Amino acid sequence: MPAWLATTGAVLAVLVSFAAISLRWPAPRPADYSGRPLPAGLQRVLDSELLRNCLRTVVLVFAVFVIAVALTGPPREGLNVAPYAFYITFWVGLVPASLLLGPVWRIVNPLRFLHRGVDRLLRLTPDAGAMPMPSWLGWWPAATWLAIFVWLELVFPDRSTPQSVGSFLVFYTLVNLIAARFYGSAWFDRGDGFEAYSTLIATMSPLGRRGDGRLVLRSPVDGVLRIRDEPGILAVVVVLVGSTAFDGVTRTRFWVEEVPSDSIILGTAGLAGMMLAILMLYLATMLVAEKLTQHPAGARTPASQLLAAGDGGSGTVFDPAPSRLPERFAPSLVPIAVGYSIAHYASLLIYEGQGTWILLSDPYATGANYFGTRAANIDYTVIPQTAVAYTQIGAIVLGHILAVVVAHYRGVSLFDKAAARRCQYPLMALMLFLTGMAVTLLINT
Repeated sequence: MPAWLATTGAVLAVLVSFAAISLRWPAPRPADYSGRPLPAGLQRVLDSELLRNCLRTVVLVFAVFVIAVALTGPPREGLNVAPYAFYITFWVGLVPASLLLGPVWRIVNPLRFLHRGVDRLLRLTPDAGAMPMPSWLGWWPAATWLAIFVWLELVFPDRSTPQSVGSFLVFYTLVNLIAARFYGSAWFDRGDGFEAYSTLIATMSPLGRRGDGRLVLRSPVDGVLRIRDEPGILAVVVVLVGSTAFDGVTRTRFWVEEVPSDSIILGTAGLAGMMLAILMLYLATMLVAEKLTQHPAGARTPASQLLAAGDGGSGTVFDPAPSRLPERFAPSLVPIAVGYSIAHYASLLIYEGQGTWILLSDPYATGANYFGTRAANIDYTVIPQTAVAYTQIGAIVLGHILAVVVAHYRGVSLFDKAAARRCQYPLMALMLFLTGMAVTLLINT
C-alpha cells in the first residue's frame, strides 16, 4: 500500500470518528457508572489468595532466574535468554497482558512480593513506611524510571548484552526496595515504573473494578476517563508517546544511514528531542484550547453530572482551571501511547519473542534441551506479515479514535456544550497530526 494512501486513510478515519462523535454529542459519564459485574464465582477464583501467591512465586522465580542467567550465563548476544525475556517477553508482552487482564503486574510484581516477605521476616508492616509518600511525587518516579528504561532500550549501544540487562535489573530492584522501605508498599503504585506502566495500560482493559471491589466488564474508554489527576501523569504519557515515536524515527532510512548506531550523544539528543517535541506540541494545543474556552463563568456542566476522578468514582469533581488543562486532558494520550506500542512492537513479540522459549531449553549453552526447542528456529510464518501490518495500522487508528472519544468526554465534563465544542478543535488537529506522523513512520520503516 502506498504511504500516502495509508496515511490519508488513517487520518480520514479519525476525522470521520470525530465528526460522528460531535454530531451525536454524548453526555458525560455519570460518576457512579461502573460496568457489568462478573459472576461472583469467577471473581472468587480470580481474587483467590492461593492463585495469586502461586503466580507471584512463579514470576519471582523466573525473575531471579533471568537475572542469574544474565550475570552468569553465556556472555554472547543471541545465546543468552535474558535480553529476550526482558525486552520482548516482559516489556512488550506487558502491553497485551495488561490490556486483557487489567493491572496484572501489580498483582504478580516480584518486588512487592520481596518487600512483603522481608518486612514479615523483620516483623514490620509492609504497608507502613518510615514516612508518608509525598503527594507532590505523583507519577514522577514512574516517569523517571520509564525514561531511563527507554534510553537503555533505544539509545545505549550495549543494551542487548546480558551483563547490561542483569546490572540494570539488580540496580532497579535495589533502588525500589530501598524506596519501599521508606514509603511502604504505596511506593510501588507510582514509584515502580513497570507497575505504573501496566496500571496505566490496564485502564483500557475490559476488566475493571468498581468502588466496592467488584470486578466488572467495561468499555476501554471508561477506565481511561477515571485516571486520577495526579502530578507527573503528563510526563509519563509524553515519555511513552515520545519514545515510541523516536523508535519509529530510528528505523527510517535517514537515521540508519546518517546516524551512527553507537552514538550515545546523538541518540540521547534524538530521544529527548522527540519527547520535548511531543510535549511542546501538546502544550501548544492546550494553550489554544484554553484561549478558545476562556473558562467563562457558568460554563461548567452541573456538578451532579461531572466525571468523578478515580476508578470507581471518588466523588471528586474536576475543576477546569486553566493551569490544569494539560493534566486534565493528559489521559487522552494514553490510547495513543498504547496504539503506538502495539504498532511498533507487535511483530517483535510475535516473531522475535519466540527466542525466549527457544533459548530457555539451554540457558547456559551446555548442550541441554529441557523443553525440546534448542534446535528450533524462529518461525516467521506463524502469523502472516500482512496480518501484522494491518494490526499495526489498525492499532494506530483505533488508538487515536479512542483518544478523540476520551478528549470529547473530558471536554463535555468540564465545560458547557459550546465551550466543549470549541475545545475539541485544537485537540482534533493534534490527533490528526499524530495519526499522520505515526502511520508515515510505520510505513517508511
